[in-house]
Amino acid sequence: MARMKSSSGSDTDRRTFSRVEATAVATILLVCGAVLLTWGESAGWPLILLAGFAVATQLQAPAVPIAVITCPPPLERESTWEAPMPRALVEETPTPPMLAEVPHTRQIVNESRRRWFSSRNMDLIVWLDAADQASGFQLCYDKLLSEKAFEWRRDIGCKHMNVDDGEDRPRHHKRSPVLVPDGYFDARRVAALFDEQSMLLPRYLFELVAGQIAAHPNFAG
Repeated sequence: MARMKSSSGSDTDRRTFSRVEATAVATILLVCGAVLLTWGESAGWPLILLAGFAVATQLQAPAVPIAVITCPPPLERESTWEAPMPRALVEETPTPPMLAEVPHTRQIVNESRRRWFSSRNMDLIVWLDAADQASGFQLCYDKLLSEKAFEWRRDIGCKHMNVDDGEDRPRHHKRSPVLVPDGYFDARRVAALFDEQSMLLPRYLFELVAGQIAAHPNFAG
């Protein structure tokens, strides 16, 4: 709390000094009036007594309070900074339920440019020729079970493979996943899975993949 002060001293000291002086003046005036009254001097004693009573009356008046300036407390500005969430509590971005294109797909040297679409249970890789037309694709499905791949190439045709992830090798280091021949291709089931997850694909890619699955001999049987 701030208090206004003058350079000559505190207000309390100055007020106390003024009261002492006034008390002395009032006492002197009253004594002088009484003396004059005793001596029979009738000319000036009434004025002296009145002056003394006036000073005494002022002494009985309440003291003027000292002005006090109260400074308001500083405003506390709300901070917009928040502590970062611990890494363990940050949820990972979930894989979309539909096949969606993966941005900035890594390209392989000396191979055709490719586009990659991914979902929870499927991956679709499309190879493009110089005219930016699809020259082949690889549809990987059952990623959460035993992953398999259906592949089509314009100059080769179709083939069905199993994805060996390198896990089933006791006392050996895990190797990179490789494709190995797999016998039966359940074309109808894969067609249904692909149809459920292909709503975000470009129309021409959907028709290409769905058409090649439907053209497989196992689809009719």
